[in-house]
Amino acid sequence: MADLSGLVLTVLDLSFNVAKTLYSYAQDVKSAPHDIQSLSTELFALIGVMERMKMHQEQSSRLIVGQMKGLTQPSDQSTLRAVLQETLQFLEELNRSLIKPPSRFQATVQKMKWPLKADETKRHLQRLERVKTYFILSLVTDDIDRTRDVASQISSLRSFLMENSQDQQLEQSREKYRKIIKWLSPVEPEKVREKVARVRTPGSGKWFIDNKAFQIWRDSDRSSCLWLNGITGAGKTTLMTTAVEEMLSHSLSSVAFYYCSFTDEASLDITNILGCILGQLCDPQSPIYEKVEAIYEEHCAKGVFTPRRPSTETLVELLLERAFDQKIVILVDAINEAEPIDLLNSLKKLTTSSERSNVLLFISSIDEKEIEASIQQMPSLNIMNLNHEDILDDVGLLIRESLEAQPRLRQHTAELKAEIAQNLTGEAQGMFRWVQCQLDALEKLRTPGAVRNALRTLPPTLDKTYEQLLCRIDGDEDRTLAREILEVLSFSLLSLSLNQVCEALQITPGLCRLDESKRLANPKDVLSICGSLLSYDRETDLLALAHQSVKTYLTSDLPGRVKFFQLSETRAHRSLAMKSLTYLGFDAFASGPCQDPKMIKERFRTFPLLGYAAHKWAEHTQRLEVSCQGAGLGDELWKTVKSFLFSEDSGRGNFRAWIQILIPRSKHINRTAPLYYAASFGLSTVVQYLLDAGAATEVQGGRCGATPLNIASYRNHVEVVRILLKHGACPQATDDGAMSAVDWARALGHREVSKLLASSIGQSSVSSMEDEHRGRQPAVFPHKCPVCNIRFSEASHLSSHARTHSNQLPFFCNVCVRRFTRLHDFKRHSCVEGSNQGDAQNKSLSTMETD
Repeated sequence: MADLSGLVLTVLDLSFNVAKTLYSYAQDVKSAPHDIQSLSTELFALIGVMERMKMHQEQSSRLIVGQMKGLTQPSDQSTLRAVLQETLQFLEELNRSLIKPPSRFQATVQKMKWPLKADETKRHLQRLERVKTYFILSLVTDDIDRTRDVASQISSLRSFLMENSQDQQLEQSREKYRKIIKWLSPVEPEKVREKVARVRTPGSGKWFIDNKAFQIWRDSDRSSCLWLNGITGAGKTTLMTTAVEEMLSHSLSSVAFYYCSFTDEASLDITNILGCILGQLCDPQSPIYEKVEAIYEEHCAKGVFTPRRPSTETLVELLLERAFDQKIVILVDAINEAEPIDLLNSLKKLTTSSERSNVLLFISSIDEKEIEASIQQMPSLNIMNLNHEDILDDVGLLIRESLEAQPRLRQHTAELKAEIAQNLTGEAQGMFRWVQCQLDALEKLRTPGAVRNALRTLPPTLDKTYEQLLCRIDGDEDRTLAREILEVLSFSLLSLSLNQVCEALQITPGLCRLDESKRLANPKDVLSICGSLLSYDRETDLLALAHQSVKTYLTSDLPGRVKFFQLSETRAHRSLAMKSLTYLGFDAFASGPCQDPKMIKERFRTFPLLGYAAHKWAEHTQRLEVSCQGAGLGDELWKTVKSFLFSEDSGRGNFRAWIQILIPRSKHINRTAPLYYAASFGLSTVVQYLLDAGAATEVQGGRCGATPLNIASYRNHVEVVRILLKHGACPQATDDGAMSAVDWARALGHREVSKLLASSIGQSSVSSMEDEHRGRQPAVFPHKCPVCNIRFSEASHLSSHARTHSNQLPFFCNVCVRRFTRLHDFKRHSCVEGSNQGDAQNKSLSTMETD
């Protein structure tokens, strides 16, 4: 039996043949035009239906019935097949009735008359109408089902697109949230918590959670403070981490924690501390987040520099609002490593400003009188003084775990292990750090006799332990390397990897490449040389001093036999500045900026210390200026600074290569003068030298086309502002965002800078300058900017100012094709470029610009 698609094609072919025959009759027979027309109409209607069914089959490359949802069952297929066969039969019958006879006479007679009787014609018409109607209904049903399918698919697609759009919006919101949290603080305390938890002895700290003082603080229904204090190396950070995890197990949305760390300069900044705490308490759905977001957007709208973070006062106000009628928990570790008094004053405001706030504050530090005096003013204060009895069990856990975990120690007899545990526990005096150092030393001993001798001569204090560790460094080469390693890690301004430290050891002032004679065959020799004085994280490759106490010891007045290792802050910053500048002056960077972004990535890959050197040499130099108190940078460093800043004078592109690292996508890379970045980094000695040498004060540079005075005002470098003003710098010159030095000082609340600028433009006080911008009365200055609320006396002034909040840059220079928002800036730029020629567009618009 033919399949359904074959039947459709057969019916269609036969219908065409019948139609042709009817057409020939229509040409010859005059007696039955109405019958022929009726049959032809119905037949062509059937052909149309069959064509539609054929089209369905061709579009889907499947059986017709497979396309029609209502005919997919076997019974439906059988019905359709029967109707198609019936149609084929009566079409064959109709065709036979119309076929011309074989004899010539009969054919001639048939040409003259219509072969079908009236009742026969009627019967054929009825049959055609019936099958046609059946097929039409089948197709309509199929179309309806198809429409439903399409509608369903469209609905599904719409739902998918809406969900996708919602997902995109959600991801955009999340990305913005991440940016805002990063803006509040670049520090990530969660990484510190994870690291401490990773190395913590299992089971340690449980006594602390069970301690009555902790439980009273934890369960308090009003603001209270718990202060954990103890000697250096007593395990306070580990206990803090235990407390953090305990509080997080109760609530994730109202707990914030923070670790101050001497190894991370950024973690010691009070703005970062408060910003990070706010960020953890700032849930994206909370009302306080809307305010934080508004402040972020406001700071973004103020100019084209990186958005300025909120002030300490603003952060405290936001935290107070977050704590209003709610309970929040704040835990801060090692506040003594930051600026403890300023930080405590801010935290105290959170606990005392409102009776409707419930702030549980937990802080840890060493026991210092200055800290104690400030903490005593906290409400509901509980003090936990760590002593060796409190942590005796935790010390025992650490010793037992080490005796089983360290390869050599675990091979000793049970008797010797018991001796080790007894001696270390008895001598620890509550110092985990001391215990760890002794365990590290014992692990290196190869015989039971050597171990017992060491136990008999254990150093009594942590300082004596460090002295002993330094004395064990043999040979002049290792001693020199150890001192340099310790200096780099004690005063580096960012965490450094093992490879970066090894790279720093190879930098020799005066060389234009790494000193291969100083390359360590195995980078991990650094660890074997310095031993327990260092801490190495294999997961991150970061290397650091093992503890804050190491730096404290190295910068103290050391006894004679280890005096060689004593570190000086001034000498260290000079050394690190020299290393960084020498690195940036390498021949590898003499070709200048990279033309391809891939080449920049390759530079960073090949030179792992490049980022640190580029971003931190100036800060080391600036700190040196402060510590030297005007005594100068020293001849060698000063010579290196000048050689680097003026490298273009000797045909080398090192200075421009450095600028590209700072502002990789800026159009000002090749235009920024040394004075700009000397002012940006607050290098007053360098600024004075450059100005005395004739440097221009009004040349724009940096990321946003600012003048040296603009950026000095933005960075709040008071002494640099004073020097620039003495040399005639213009306080009202603007950057690409139409912000002047005056605007930046006002917007960022730099009052001392504002006072200097006000004096330079003939205003008697800072308040008079603020009045000029903030106190403009609507009657005199009726035109108000909807973005920043500054008022103007003329509508044209507002129109000019409004472009600073948009991307409109109607004025451009024919020399460098740089564009400007205001005619004033364009004219000043033209003078600098030596061109007073503007584009015709500038001329046509100049009549509209009045400022």
